[in-house]
Amino acid sequence: MALTKAILLVAALLPVADSQSGRPGGPGGSTICTDPPCAASLLGDVALTTVGGTGQDGRTFLSNENVYGPFEAGFGQQQDSMLSSMCDNPNVPTSDLYVQGGIDVYTVEQMIAKKCDKELPRIVNGQYYGILDQCGGHTNDYHFHESMSCLYSGAATGHSPSLAEVLAEDSTGSKQKLYGKWEDYNPAASTYVLPALDACNGHFGVTPDSSGASVYHYHTTDLPPFTVGCYGPAKSADNQPILVSPTTCRGLYTASDGCGGGDTIRVTTPTGSRNYDPWCPCWSGLSNVEGGESPSLPPTPPVFSPAPSSPTAATHTITMNSGWTWISSPFFEGNANSVFGTMSGLAVAQTDMIKNQLAFTNYIPGFGWFGQLENVKPYECYKVRLSVPGTMSFQGTLPNLVGVSITLNAGWTWLGWPALTAAPVSAFDSALSTPSLLNSQNDRMKSQFVFTSYIPGYGWFGDLTQFEPGLGYMVKLENANELVSFGATSRRKLEQDRTQEMSAKTPEVIGSGQWRISPSSFEYSMCVVAVVVVDGAVADDGDLAAFVNGQLHGVARPSSYKAPVGSYQGYKSYNLMAYGQLDTEGATVTFQYRHSDGRVSTLKPTMAFNKDTFLGSIQEPYVITHTTAAATATPAPTPAASTAPEVSTAPEASTAPFTAYVEASEPPADEKETVLNMGAVAAIAIGALVLVLLVVALCVRRATRSSESDKQTSTAEVVVPQKVDIDVASVSAA
Repeated sequence: MALTKAILLVAALLPVADSQSGRPGGPGGSTICTDPPCAASLLGDVALTTVGGTGQDGRTFLSNENVYGPFEAGFGQQQDSMLSSMCDNPNVPTSDLYVQGGIDVYTVEQMIAKKCDKELPRIVNGQYYGILDQCGGHTNDYHFHESMSCLYSGAATGHSPSLAEVLAEDSTGSKQKLYGKWEDYNPAASTYVLPALDACNGHFGVTPDSSGASVYHYHTTDLPPFTVGCYGPAKSADNQPILVSPTTCRGLYTASDGCGGGDTIRVTTPTGSRNYDPWCPCWSGLSNVEGGESPSLPPTPPVFSPAPSSPTAATHTITMNSGWTWISSPFFEGNANSVFGTMSGLAVAQTDMIKNQLAFTNYIPGFGWFGQLENVKPYECYKVRLSVPGTMSFQGTLPNLVGVSITLNAGWTWLGWPALTAAPVSAFDSALSTPSLLNSQNDRMKSQFVFTSYIPGYGWFGDLTQFEPGLGYMVKLENANELVSFGATSRRKLEQDRTQEMSAKTPEVIGSGQWRISPSSFEYSMCVVAVVVVDGAVADDGDLAAFVNGQLHGVARPSSYKAPVGSYQGYKSYNLMAYGQLDTEGATVTFQYRHSDGRVSTLKPTMAFNKDTFLGSIQEPYVITHTTAAATATPAPTPAASTAPEVSTAPEASTAPFTAYVEASEPPADEKETVLNMGAVAAIAIGALVLVLLVVALCVRRATRSSESDKQTSTAEVVVPQKVDIDVASVSAA
């Protein structure tokens, strides 16, 4: 009964004029967009559900439920009783909790939480307090605003299912669709993958019901606009469908109180104060103010389950590779020897090493860690090299990171994720003290396995889509900046399902088939954003691989998104991480492309390996090509087993060799064919030469006989040798 009461509290929280069909600054009702991009309703429907589900309290949801955009119409005297119950603070007048319209539901909730000094949403004695219920909806006239998590299982093995039909049509006249939050599942790392979305909350990609075709579709998100911010896609200059930029989105809401209408306000939440543009559903990263500040990350509503006696006490388990592993943990606080100890028995050799950006320490069996790295912090990345693989566990209490500042260099900063729950990479943007300085396509971020690049006006694009607990990262910025409260809000559970596991797993091997490689065998990496062009056409159906001295040093699949800008706008690229050691520096890197049918083509040009550098960008990718006229692609040869070079000795410490798990290709197929062609030409030339010599010998013999005949009789007829024409082509054909 308590659970039912909790939901009724939320259902009764009717916002002012929430049932309006329209409002200034944007359309209302349920108008269908037939020629996107279009503005979406700001208070009416943006979609209708096509599936049903069951809430955590047992409530049944049928299909055809209303899905609204991110905003509320305001909270006032009409909601006094509910606001008072949510606040539960007698020192705060209910009138102080009134909120104007045009602010998204999460920010409204956090504004109330700040004024009342209470956490929202929260559960007290089985009673749920929050503007939305745990499924992301509210009111007796029920409609969704956010997650819609009750309509699908978060434990799927790939792309989330379709949840609703959006009030917009594609080029064929079919309704566009809204899907759950996940783009894919990575079994190697046991983590889900979040999509890279445009300002409308949509992108291009293959869905479970698109029959393998790439279509424009939307995803639910934990961040505004939550479902649909506008209807996409946009159109390029040559009328091709492209992603919707924040600028294009803002241009759809141009009323005096729409986007950029001069009505920017200041909102205050538990994580600080920031600018906010009411009735503007167009977010760039986490900000809906052009050049302004970002809102804080929203928590996932709490679940109805007994709270642990100490909610911040936990055990963090991290899987370590044999070789290198990039790690971080909120429990890395204090003396390095005290924190790491024997790493749960994994530290056994003098070659075992821990290093951060400035110092390192080596393990001495029986004595512990010795070196310049004396203290560790929860927001730093540490690169650890071990001679044996396994898992290590850390226990402790989560640190309070609110207000903690982290200096970001102009250039590289080794950054850890100081939380036990995952969060999208846009959590980085939200914690920046000066978000406007994040403004260059050269702003990058990478983990040990994947990377992402920043596109001004669009956000982060790449295979790195979220911060994962236990992993370490490297961030490269054009301008120095500062992070404040980075990872602090994740203490409230930002993600669901498997990303909540407090166990970090790192893939041992990446790639597929004959092209597989172990990143842990290499200390360094460089990143390449490449476009593959075969015979003048962009190829994005196969695998791109990098080789050094015939050994595999990297492999990538095509990106899940199409470039929204740049010279290859509308095409997929390859985000390739090429790995190496100190002795790889400056070495020539060659490329091969494995087509979907198994053929392998050698690509040009080559490049030099330079650790921690980036080559190419979304706007200007590194173009590598193959032309059949020069050499015809042939089926990929069976590779011979091989190993990567030994780990080089770092200038500051001794190292031990590690064997890389790689399977490299034989000499490129094109080179083999070239060798065969040269052999054939040589054989033809030799054959022709032999025939010429035979003919010459025959002529000499006849001339000799003729001379002898002259000596026998002077009246004999002189025989003239016959001319012989040799057709080399016919000889070779014979």
